[in-house]
Amino acid sequence: MCTILLFACANSALPSETGVPTANITASTNSVSAVSQPDELVIVGQLKQISTPPGCGEFLFGAVAEYTNLKILNGQYFKDTIYVVHGCPEIPRNNYANGSGNLAFFQVGDYHILHLTSENVFTIEIIDSSNMQLPVTMNEYESTCATKGSCNAIEFVQLQDGMMYFCSQVDSYSP
Repeated sequence: MCTILLFACANSALPSETGVPTANITASTNSVSAVSQPDELVIVGQLKQISTPPGCGEFLFGAVAEYTNLKILNGQYFKDTIYVVHGCPEIPRNNYANGSGNLAFFQVGDYHILHLTSENVFTIEIIDSSNMQLPVTMNEYESTCATKGSCNAIEFVQLQDGMMYFCSQVDSYSP
């Protein structure tokens, strides 16, 4: 049986009167990047939910996170919710990988600045979205991956048709 672990980050092109904080991205992001390709999307989003995969060890697990109350800082995204895969969520980002951010832990309700890409930059092996309430279409993809027996992290993210990204950097943000 294949388990899929993902974390989600979200951002959308919402008007400024929605109450979403305006980010000062230069004040709270790392200048060192662990990824070689540019981020496709940079957003501020509020963490609505996140899966809780087993701790990383022999395998690098990814968790799915759902973000709402989005503000796009760079790139284009037009939905109200976004799903992001974070690797090894139990590890503070400054210990996880060079340039992966300053977030110490994932707390539902907190705002994060997210640097997103469609590439599996940290070579996450297994994505788990168990214990999350996902849209029906995503649950269908999980079922397809489980039936197939060999759905890897990058395939799963790509099947989400622009609703899910890998997070290359996540930083805390205080509105």
